[in-house]
Amino acid sequence: MKKTLVVISGIVASLTICVNSAVAINPFWAGVLQSLAAYTVNFIIHGMTNSSQNTPLPNTLTRDQARDIVGVWLQAKHQIFGSSYDRSLADQITTGRLKTRLLSSDGSLNWLINNNAYYTYGDQFIEAVEMFATSQSGIVRIQVVVYESRTLYVNNRVDRSSSATDKDSYLYTLRRESDGWKIENYEVVN
Repeated sequence: MKKTLVVISGIVASLTICVNSAVAINPFWAGVLQSLAAYTVNFIIHGMTNSSQNTPLPNTLTRDQARDIVGVWLQAKHQIFGSSYDRSLADQITTGRLKTRLLSSDGSLNWLINNNAYYTYGDQFIEAVEMFATSQSGIVRIQVVVYESRTLYVNNRVDRSSSATDKDSYLYTLRRESDGWKIENYEVVN
């Protein structure tokens, strides 16, 4: 399974690069590649969930599995905060405080929609894992250094004050739910 996730993560990263390149060349193929990337992200998410009622979910994750879940989140941001505002994807991979921050009536997605705004992402990757801790209560914490390039568009114009290329350290809290592992929260720890 680990090798499969590494291969799939590489495919998602390659698709992201292709989508970003295709947008400038041909909007049709960009849409096809975005759909393929979304399908791949959904495949990864469901690979981390309980596929059989008879197979219990593990109470913890390995460091690589936790890193892969954070990688799925980074890739999912393209659909969640992009012009498609994919609420169902946000619902599938988040829980608790993060889900509330995203999906509540005063959450991030409604702010983007109400302000005719969306994000596009360039390069995104996990540069390093700085800390990893598990508990028997179904909570995993992982601190990673993330490099990310993002651009906010408001009324189809770049908002330079909210667009940036950053390299920050984030602490992610992952929680085991009945339908799989989800991101409960994250915060910058620089």
